[in-house]
Amino acid sequence: MSNDALDAATARKIIRTVLDAGRTYPTSHFKERLKDRNISMQDVIAALKSGIVTQTEHDLKTGDWKYTITGSGIDINPLNVVITIYPDQNKIVLLTVF
Repeated sequence: MSNDALDAATARKIIRTVLDAGRTYPTSHFKERLKDRNISMQDVIAALKSGIVTQTEHDLKTGDWKYTITGSGIDINPLNVVITIYPDQNKIVLLTVF
């Protein structure tokens, strides 16, 4: 992956493409937060589809860029989803949700 963060428009385009392809990979932490916070995966997908990039952060430990997407879930508004985007692999990793 490039050392540069994606701009918001590019990130949104990739997210939509990845969601359509079903290439999302939740971490164990993400799954725990879903359960702890009583959030459904349908809420997460709706938020990712409707959302905007509200924060971009470089993870010094992994070297990856993390993107916070704020959108509307089906039953939860607003919903924040933190992801890492791998455009070269056409996938996103779901890191946490709140």
